[in-house]
Amino acid sequence: MIDDEPYFSELVKDILTGAHCTITTFSDPHAGLREALMRNDLDLILLDIEMPELNGLDILKQIKKSHNHNVPVMMLTAHAEMAVVTQALNQGAQDYLLKPFSVKMFVKRLNKLLQTDIFKHLSSGEASESAELPKGPQAQPLILYFETDPEAILAIEEILKDSVCQLLICQESALAKQALEEQDPDLILMALDTDKEGLRDLETLHQLKPQIPLIVLTNDLTDHTRTEANKLQLSAYLQKPYPIHVLIGQLEKALQIPLFAGKL
Repeated sequence: MIDDEPYFSELVKDILTGAHCTITTFSDPHAGLREALMRNDLDLILLDIEMPELNGLDILKQIKKSHNHNVPVMMLTAHAEMAVVTQALNQGAQDYLLKPFSVKMFVKRLNKLLQTDIFKHLSSGEASESAELPKGPQAQPLILYFETDPEAILAIEEILKDSVCQLLICQESALAKQALEEQDPDLILMALDTDKEGLRDLETLHQLKPQIPLIVLTNDLTDHTRTEANKLQLSAYLQKPYPIHVLIGQLEKALQIPLFAGKL
């Protein structure tokens, strides 16, 4: 796998935890290309398109001129432009996925290119073991998600639907407060509005359960809001729009678990 964003490479490695395959990742496109041209045992190449200096299309051209020209290549891209995708396919790529993508769709496409089921070897017991959580009494970590925007809620639900987590969604501050009084989630994920009321809600939730990790998602660009929020010793403060792999990386860091291990 060649992708200049380490968070995304770590996400893919987490997804493939327990899979019947070995993955080697490179964030340096030049080093990744050298490896791809040197190896004789590759079954699949995952290749990001948008990289500085040497982009995925340039790397693809050189791979297709090498002894590995028959190795399937899947392009990973944030480009929604069909012209870019068409160019990659015309240069010999076998498939592509737009970021962000469904975890199950990603594994399904890998299985198709590799002509196997990379998780088939796991028995139910082994799958459970690979998904075992290193902390907390719950079999599934509970995330309290406070967000008023229905579209944002759908996006988070899509991102985490194949994960080991459960989402407890609250669209009103009073409901979020009540839920936090009645339960002990493993993490609070809160969308912070740009008004003073949003900061008050944030402070209220933190004061109720200060020991629970708290991640803020916001479109507020002001230094004041960031400064006030960070006084609460947040686990993370993410500016919208944020890359999906950055969010997942911060969730995994706060929960201290891989989100997708053993779930596929």
